[in-house]
Amino acid sequence: NRPRWTTGTAGRALVAGLLPLMVVLPPFNAFLPSQSAWVDGFALAGVFVLLALGLNIVVGLAGLLDLGYAAFFAIGAYTYAYGASPFSGLHVPFWPMLIIGAFVAAIFGILLGAPTLRLRGDYLAIVTLGFGEIVPIVFLNSDTYTRGTNGIGGIYKPELLDYTFQLTNPWPYYITMAILITIVMIFCYR
Repeated sequence: NRPRWTTGTAGRALVAGLLPLMVVLPPFNAFLPSQSAWVDGFALAGVFVLLALGLNIVVGLAGLLDLGYAAFFAIGAYTYAYGASPFSGLHVPFWPMLIIGAFVAAIFGILLGAPTLRLRGDYLAIVTLGFGEIVPIVFLNSDTYTRGTNGIGGIYKPELLDYTFQLTNPWPYYITMAILITIVMIFCYR
């Protein structure tokens, strides 16, 4: 008797394997010129799938109306960009910085969540909406830490062992996103 999460994982692996193959068939192959353009789009969509999974836990399972959810995503993303770019002078590799970015976003979630534990409904929505509006204003006005409206550029490419991900090849990004989504879905199920 197999646990249900193993069946779900096998299903996700099957979908992740068939999705790039589906785009070579009509009518999909008429929309974008190459399969790599589709794969790049699937990899980018994986980021939003991860956001939706987290939002499902907060709103769907916990029943909390969190209107500032994207602010935590921004905090994690800016943390990653700060540590994995020449802007800060640090050269932290992709994989540890990915975990650090998630950890810093979780710390801010705890810092905002602790004082608002007793809030429900409209009051929680107002507090989280305020937080969701404050974070972009702080990031866009901080030339010291985020370069303001220009943002942090020159982010280092991810590396795995001796292989460096290239922007011209979206497959490593797609595979990374498929693995991350699978891991997150296992955690969500458990």
